[in-house]
Amino acid sequence: MQLTICDDTLLKAESNDTLFFFDYSTFALVDSAESRDSSGIIPFVHIPQVRVMRAYVHSLNNRSTENRFRDLDDREYLQYFWKVFDDDGWQSECWLTFERQYCLDAVIRWCEENGIGYRIMLSPK
Repeated sequence: MQLTICDDTLLKAESNDTLFFFDYSTFALVDSAESRDSSGIIPFVHIPQVRVMRAYVHSLNNRSTENRFRDLDDREYLQYFWKVFDDDGWQSECWLTFERQYCLDAVIRWCEENGIGYRIMLSPK
């Protein structure tokens, strides 16, 4: 059996509202309420969006941009990030591409660390 890594899997990894678990018996992701009824589960990787945002800003390798974000707490970072990068254009597209790849890499790393086979079935972007 394998975990299918699809767009929904990436959304669950980056979900801020619900923590998910991996069920070894079904190779499915379940939410915390469903996990109480099952043994053989482990926490699924959780990627706070602000962590992805911080990695994105760092990846730009632009000291001026990094300095504008440097002393912000997580809440401020989230608010300021959207003011800078939400342009419905090139900057937004670059962010979305980075975000998707960052989450995919994190899920793959989690699978490999936990000995879970996987297959990637993402929709084309």
